Amino acid sequence: MASIGVINLHDPIMAAPSPKTPRQNPFEGRQVHSRVVRSGFGSSPFVETALVNFYAKCEEIGFARKVFDEIPERNLVAWSTMISGYSKVGMVNEAFGLFREMQNAGVVPDEVTLVSVISACAASGALGVGRWVHAYIDKHLIDTDLELSTALVNMYAKCGCIEKAIELFDAMLVKDTKAWSSMIVGMAIHGLEEEALYAFSRMEEDKVKPNHVTFVGVLLACAHSGRVLVGQKYWSNMLEFGIEPSMEHYGCMVDLLCRANHVEEACAFVETMPIFPNAVIWRTLLVACKKNRNVDKGEIAGTRLLELEPDNAENYILLSSLYASSSQWGEDELCEETNEG
Repeated sequence: MASIGVINLHDPIMAAPSPKTPRQNPFEGRQVHSRVVRSGFGSSPFVETALVNFYAKCEEIGFARKVFDEIPERNLVAWSTMISGYSKVGMVNEAFGLFREMQNAGVVPDEVTLVSVISACAASGALGVGRWVHAYIDKHLIDTDLELSTALVNMYAKCGCIEKAIELFDAMLVKDTKAWSSMIVGMAIHGLEEEALYAFSRMEEDKVKPNHVTFVGVLLACAHSGRVLVGQKYWSNMLEFGIEPSMEHYGCMVDLLCRANHVEEACAFVETMPIFPNAVIWRTLLVACKKNRNVDKGEIAGTRLLELEPDNAENYILLSSLYASSSQWGEDELCEETNEG
């Protein structure tokens, strides 16, 4: 009976909101929640925490917080789950605020909690908070496992402290795909192209399988260093690994070709894309066409760009500059009239 607080773990009610449930369907979750309440299990901290986790994974943060607030005695798992939910949907201020509430309540955070807070710092660029959390970890001698170490590397890299990120990364005894990827992307973003590509070669030597994030960093490094042939080789390697290119990967390849002034090749590459290029890709092409005075291809890129972003004045300026660079002032005036209209 529900009144004596005995929970049957084999009951379907308990199985549905499990943290490992493969399908996160918000509607089904609400049905389960309603059934839990009607069955008398709603006051169980175990069930309530599972529901918080379920709603958080569905990105139904409002429902997750409502259930969280109804838990009379929140344990570490409940706090960590709610903080993680906020962090994953980008509600960093709420994650920080709840972390402070957790400390005020006298609940000591563990590695899982700290990973969520550090991830929020990385997403928001809150270097000061990130450093404070790192100091807290050192002060309380918290074990920096693989996930926590990777979160710190990622946070420092995204917050501009690439030297600190490299220092922490080099000190890691075990490095998985996420750790290597965080480091490679961080190096590439900060202009350390040689180091990023060398890190990738070390990753291959260690027999660590790359993922889609890894190749974003590798292609970015190739683009910024002008290594067209190397970038094309890594593109082929990515496909061989069975990784389906995302818009970010396509953007990196277009940027690579355009920076090397391979405009015709870049345009041909875009034409073969199985997904419709976004504004960033068309703008990259337009800038390259302007630089190389390729008006025909530039007009196509400009037209597509204006279709996607008709209210962006910068796009009209770029297209006008394309015509001006080739002394086609008639088209330039037409572009200005279109913009005014």
